[in-house]
Amino acid sequence: MPLGTSFGRYLQEYAAALNSANAGGRQFAIDTLDGQHIGNCACYGINGLRGEAEIGIIIGNRAYWDRGYGSDAVTALVDYIFTETELERLFLKTLDSNLRAQRCFARCGFSACGRLVRDDHDFVLMELYRRCWRQPAKSLGTARQAV
Repeated sequence: MPLGTSFGRYLQEYAAALNSANAGGRQFAIDTLDGQHIGNCACYGINGLRGEAEIGIIIGNRAYWDRGYGSDAVTALVDYIFTETELERLFLKTLDSNLRAQRCFARCGFSACGRLVRDDHDFVLMELYRRCWRQPAKSLGTARQAV
């Protein structure tokens, strides 16, 4: 179910959140194997004292939905974070009505851990701990860090 805002406006707000001074994170592009840019994923709000960070993902082109790119990007991002950092917990929020995203995150090892209401929208909170992470066997696509 849509947020009730345009996709362009959503992208502006998403970019502003990622680029804010307190974001403390990294953003990556999601590309197909043939190099077509189809989305972004990020790790932000890194809290080294608590050993946790929030992640987010967007596949902007609907032609690439339900084709495994989201799961592959989340798996690659989580693997990168748990391999390259000492973070112990990753969390995210997704719209309560976005069952496709919830299934994707569950396939990647995340489990529901709460609910959040913000700006009249209901979100499901999900988390993944390092101790529960299983490294991926292979990758479908590529990721490159956004500059």
